[in-house]
Amino acid sequence: MTVEPALSVGGFREWFPLALDTDPDEYADMVVEHFADDPTPPETLRMVAAGLTGLTEQLTEALGDTTLLLGAWVLLPPGGRTLDIRTVARLEAVRVRPGTTPAEMVADLVSESQLHQPPNVEQIETASGVATLLRNRTYSTTDHGTELQEVVCIFWLPADENYAIALTSIPMTDLVMAADVSDAMIELARSVKGAR
Repeated sequence: MTVEPALSVGGFREWFPLALDTDPDEYADMVVEHFADDPTPPETLRMVAAGLTGLTEQLTEALGDTTLLLGAWVLLPPGGRTLDIRTVARLEAVRVRPGTTPAEMVADLVSESQLHQPPNVEQIETASGVATLLRNRTYSTTDHGTELQEVVCIFWLPADENYAIALTSIPMTDLVMAADVSDAMIELARSVKGAR
C-alpha cells in the first residue's frame, strides 16, 4: 500500500499515545515522567509501559496487507494524569476502491458483524472536513449468554485516492463507557488534519 498522508492529530490530555517508533526504554521513561502525579509506583508504571509496547506490537501484527497503522492512543480518565486505561483507539490508512462512498464503506465495515441493531451513522465536521461516524453494536453468544460489544469508527475518504483514513476503537463491552468513548473519539477526530 503506498500511502503517505501528511496527517497531524491534536493533543488531548485524556488521549495518551502508544509508542509506534519509540525505543521501549525511552517510552517507559516517557510514561513515568508523564504520570509523575499518579500514585502508582514508578516500577509499576514501567511494567504498564512494557504492556503498552506489547499492545502496540499486537496492533501492528494484526494488520493485513491492506492496512497501515498511523497512530494509536489509550483513553485515560478525565484530566489524563492517572494511568487507568479506558480503551484504545487506532488511526489507520485502509485500502479501498477509488470512489468508495461513505455508505459503501459502512457496508464493508459491518458486513461480517452480527448486528444487535442497525449501525448508527452520522456525519461530523473535523479539521479535515466532513467525516463519517459509525457506531456499530454487535452481539455474540457465549457460555454465559449474549455479550454485546460496541465499536466506534470515524473515517475520511480522500477524493480520488485508494485509501480511507479510519480512527477506530477496540470493541467495548461496557456500553455506558462506550458512549463516553464515542464523545472522546469525536473530539480527537475533530483535531485530525490532512485526512482528506
